[in-house]
Amino acid sequence: MSWLWVFLGGGLGACMRFGLGYLLPRTSDGFPLATLSANVLGCFAIGFLMPLISKEPARAFWLVGLLGGFTTFSAFSFEALELLQSRLILALAYVLASVGCGLLACWAGMRFHA
Repeated sequence: MSWLWVFLGGGLGACMRFGLGYLLPRTSDGFPLATLSANVLGCFAIGFLMPLISKEPARAFWLVGLLGGFTTFSAFSFEALELLQSRLILALAYVLASVGCGLLACWAGMRFHA
């Protein structure tokens, strides 16, 4: 049954990510703001939800499905390589912002329970 919850959550998370791309298009210099935002929001959400959700099927739906479908590490990797080919400084800024803000957001989400 957990597979069904992952499927449903993943579909919803992917649709949310798709919508975010319309709300936050790339900046004029090509910076992928939607991908960065999805990853930071997803890191915050997993940091916040992880201590609260310990049982299936909620864990399968929210953590594996919804957040797995919403966050975009594969897109992040591709976009970072794409930027790296022509805009080294922007690529480095994107990688540092994604990792740094992701870690900070996850920590902030966990702090809600401290």
